[in-house]
Amino acid sequence: MILNNKVCIITGASRGFGKELAILLGQKGCRLVLAAREENELRTVADNINADNLNKSSGKAKFIKTDVTNYNDLKKIVALALKEFGTIDILINNAGIMIIKPFEQMTRKECEYIINVNLKTLINLTHLVYPYMLKKGKGHIINISSIAGKRPSLNKAPYCASKYGVTGFSEALALECKSKGIKVTNVCPGAMKTHLFDNVDAKYKKKYVFMDAKEVAKVLVSALESDGCLDELIMTQMQ
Repeated sequence: MILNNKVCIITGASRGFGKELAILLGQKGCRLVLAAREENELRTVADNINADNLNKSSGKAKFIKTDVTNYNDLKKIVALALKEFGTIDILINNAGIMIIKPFEQMTRKECEYIINVNLKTLINLTHLVYPYMLKKGKGHIINISSIAGKRPSLNKAPYCASKYGVTGFSEALALECKSKGIKVTNVCPGAMKTHLFDNVDAKYKKKYVFMDAKEVAKVLVSALESDGCLDELIMTQMQ
């Protein structure tokens, strides 16, 4: 019952890892605000969660089309959560982008976009949600970093920079939150079978051992249920 009726915001919730998290948390009774760029896919996820009659404690899901690099869109996510549910208990910063190629082949816009989506957006949305958690003296911020935020990875310099930034931000914020009743969890998965790799060159894809997004989501949800004080979760390979 730990997660039942908790209000949870999830970015990047239309597909992949975010979608699997949304479905599992809905089954646990969470009330969800799902955000992503793909409105039709978001609607499908929300409709599936709301139509699930197998678990009578299943939560209610709302969705909002979002460009996470647009600060006004971020404010709309928070406003929707407060309007529909009156509070915010959990924030899952999951939206992310990855480009794999040698640094000299990347454009300035590609580098900036990676940093903006993966790091700047995460900090901005956390900054918007944080005051509400401070006011009630509890909450849980979950930042989806990457194993590339713990160790370097070839041909992913800007991506690694963004994810190292997520890890550093999470660890520093966790120090501030210890006396304020707010938990911060940094999640560092390895490569997963998601759309993040859709546009990655085949020669790079074959170097990875891919994990199943649903199985990774199960591990995170199980950890949240069993250990609310979890500071970091690292998953590099699952058999």
